[in-house]
Amino acid sequence: MRPALLLLSASYAGRKDRSAIRLAAVVELLHSATLIHDDVIDSADTRRGRPSANSKWGNHRSVLTGDWLYMQSFQMALEERNFRILDILIDLTQKMVEGELIQLAKIGRIDVTEEDALRLATYKTACLFSGCARLGAVLGGFMASVMLGLDITEINWTSVLVAAVGAALLILILNALPATEVYE
Repeated sequence: MRPALLLLSASYAGRKDRSAIRLAAVVELLHSATLIHDDVIDSADTRRGRPSANSKWGNHRSVLTGDWLYMQSFQMALEERNFRILDILIDLTQKMVEGELIQLAKIGRIDVTEEDALRLATYKTACLFSGCARLGAVLGGFMASVMLGLDITEINWTSVLVAAVGAALLILILNALPATEVYE
């Protein structure tokens, strides 16, 4: 879903080439790395109804695999030679880590507010969706102000980013549901 969003955003911005495909692979590797790390942190035995990496290969190998996926994704992104792309990737990666730290601080607490929950959803999930939309826009040559909807253009990037956040929240809701035959 995340690579598809990046490809749609890039296409919307007029860019349909190997760079878009490369960055779609980058975001999928980043997402995979976060899932592996999350399963280690959460001591999860399963992921989508199947054995998690850490349950099959242990925490040490899983953490190193997640780290390798992170570095591989950034190495691939470097092939673009575009600092704006790296800025987006670093920003979203930092936010995802901050989201994990927020979750660790709030887990098991009864005083979690709606604002806390939305901040967690934004950092752990929505920022990656938003990053995918922004990466596609950058590939198309759009400036940051256009992507934030601050300039008048044919493309309303605010709508694209809002749709990305909405998709992220849908994923969070689906992930919160108990594993059923849908995952099998």
